[in-house]
Amino acid sequence: MLLKKLLLMNVSGHLFKWMSDFLSQRFLNIKNVNSRSEYDQTRQCLPQGSVLSPVPFNIMINDLLSFIDNAVPEINSLLYADDLVLWSTGSDIPKLESTLNSALVTLANWSLENDFKAISVKRIAGVKWGSSQSVLTSTFTSYIRPVIDYGSELLVTASDSALLKLDSVQNKALRFITGAATSTPIASMELQTEISGSSERRQYSALSLG
Repeated sequence: MLLKKLLLMNVSGHLFKWMSDFLSQRFLNIKNVNSRSEYDQTRQCLPQGSVLSPVPFNIMINDLLSFIDNAVPEINSLLYADDLVLWSTGSDIPKLESTLNSALVTLANWSLENDFKAISVKRIAGVKWGSSQSVLTSTFTSYIRPVIDYGSELLVTASDSALLKLDSVQNKALRFITGAATSTPIASMELQTEISGSSERRQYSALSLG
């Protein structure tokens, strides 16, 4: 399937052959202390730890978001590495359930076509009380973030432990704004809220001084 997608991207010649060789005829064994198992050929997955593996993986899932969007235009989606988030908003609960179920069916169909398997599906349902995400985001960027960023151009030389205290404030705010679980990657919440990372803002401030 990956080789087929490479052909659709007009990848050919030596590069295509090299990628084909990279994906085929791979053998592995297990070492335990001073003994090793016999070699066995693996026919699935990309080599874990290989510096090249992220590239073909990204190519493999490159069409996932457009596939879902074309099938279910009402759904919102974000993809970070191998973490996919699907969500929908509105006041009509049955319609939201139908939209999300349609998106999950579409995801299942894409997975079958591409020989993928979803490891887990988690859900986060919004509450009927409290401020909206946009209001919470505006509150954070107007009143809390300026305090975190104060003197940030001087903090690039601070210790990691000191910076971690500042970063944790923003990370907690992101989880509060999005309602995300503690296992949700920080980068995913930054994309969802369009709030840049603390370290990025510190580096930008330091470069601005130059």
